[in-house]
Amino acid sequence: MWSTGCYIKKVALNAAYEKNDRHNIPVEVCVVGDRAAFIDIMLRHQITPQPTASLHQLMLLPDAHCGSAPR
Repeated sequence: MWSTGCYIKKVALNAAYEKNDRHNIPVEVCVVGDRAAFIDIMLRHQITPQPTASLHQLMLLPDAHCGSAPR
């Protein structure tokens, strides 16, 4: 049985966060498994996923793009 997850390049992840741990630039992720389930999980955690042309990639947008405050 497949599970849902993602791959993120460590260099991209490190570059996306400031020293105070604030997400400041979009991060590209490669989704493995159920893309809709992954998107739902991100939204529940106030992380805005933006679809790309690829079925397996998303951009996770910084907090400024999120419609509501973190939980």
